[in-house]
Amino acid sequence: MLFIKNGLVYTMTGEVIENGCILVDDGKIVAVGKNLEAPSD
Repeated sequence: MLFIKNGLVYTMTGEVIENGCILVDDGKIVAVGKNLEAPSD
């Protein structure tokens, strides 16, 4: 599992999220947002 936080995220719909977070699990993006919590695992 990979958790990236406080990044500048460009989504496929053209939205730009400042200080965004991305959660990747098993090579797939499972969550994108601004206020995601880091998983405890």
